[in-house]
Amino acid sequence: MNKLLALLILFFGTAFLLQEQIFASGMNDKDGNSKKTMNSSNDGVPENVSIIPLSESVNLSSISEEDSDNNYFYYSPWTWSESTLEMLDKSSAFIFRTKKSAEIDELRVLVSIDDKGKLTGYKVLNEEADKGLIERVGYVLRKMPSAIPVPGFAKYEAMNFELTIGY
Repeated sequence: MNKLLALLILFFGTAFLLQEQIFASGMNDKDGNSKKTMNSSNDGVPENVSIIPLSESVNLSSISEEDSDNNYFYYSPWTWSESTLEMLDKSSAFIFRTKKSAEIDELRVLVSIDDKGKLTGYKVLNEEADKGLIERVGYVLRKMPSAIPVPGFAKYEAMNFELTIGY
């Protein structure tokens, strides 16, 4: 008799808890505050920061805004972690903190790394960027961790990336 009673309590207790969880998740959906599931493809990836690899490593001073438009390269031996993109996303308020820099919708920065993945230089491609904005970008980029080598490539050479930060 005690085993039967314990089994019934266990059965009805789990059914009650399951019903409460379903009710709570239904309330979140009605409010519009439902959380993303862990299987969502955009979990943790900021939407206003992107780092796109460019085809070759060239001298930063010789590249203009028009030159960087046509030389995208999508198979890169280097990448950055999602935490790096999140760090750049969180730093956007610091980068765009003045009135003049807040007027810029999209900041484009050419980032150069060496054959070990470390940042060797950067160039802000926006002509309307002032000295303070360029210095704040440099400060944030120096805090950025090194690039991570992608397994499977024969050699890891220096290359350039285009970093786009939207506000």
